[in-house]
Amino acid sequence: MDDSLLERYSKQVMLPEIDISGQKRLLDASVLIVGAGGLGNPTAMYLAAAGVGRIILNDFDEVSLSNLPRQVFFTENDIGRLKVESLSESIRGNNSNVKIETISNKLSVEQLTELANRCDLILDCTDNYNARHSVSKAAKNANIPLVSGAAIRTEGLLMVLLNNTKDSPCYGCFSSNTGDSTETCSTSGILGPAVASVASLQVTEAIKLLIGNQAGLINEALAIDFMSLDIYRFDIIKNPSCKYC
Repeated sequence: MDDSLLERYSKQVMLPEIDISGQKRLLDASVLIVGAGGLGNPTAMYLAAAGVGRIILNDFDEVSLSNLPRQVFFTENDIGRLKVESLSESIRGNNSNVKIETISNKLSVEQLTELANRCDLILDCTDNYNARHSVSKAAKNANIPLVSGAAIRTEGLLMVLLNNTKDSPCYGCFSSNTGDSTETCSTSGILGPAVASVASLQVTEAIKLLIGNQAGLINEALAIDFMSLDIYRFDIIKNPSCKYC
């Protein structure tokens, strides 16, 4: 790292958990973020600000007025623009060193797998169950960690799936026990800070994995009720009959 990079990341490098070696790993890392909305918006910005060297953004949606209360890196001037285009501009404005690739169409599992094979980690920032299953399958195909987030109403969910052994569970193993739901933010509402809190946890877990440290969650999920601040943590066990595995 040159002097300008050392100055930029000096507060992170001071942390013994990161140090210069960890920062170099971040600079060399590649991450795929699927979804640029409530979760992907802050997640992409914080990963870029932390120094992740290469980010692939995938989202086919456009910015709307109702996005702005929780997708705070968009502005009123972005309404009608593709989210990946606007977000990539914000990232470059914060950190011009980051290499960004944007993909603005819906991808198949095969296409997601092709991207995953070029990355060290996937962040699932989608907002529906079909997409989450596809992203999880791609991460499992590529044998790379998946950090998945979800938020609805005033509730949040975080999970980390390592995908490093044949016995590693997938998102389908989790949903087979909890059940898929058709609820969305559009029909049920969402509190902006709740989404941001889940996104911050996603980034923290991702950074730990990228620098070679152990994640706080390992094939586990963390559920948070942001009104009561009740927190539940539970294991995700591989389902032998999972149709997604």
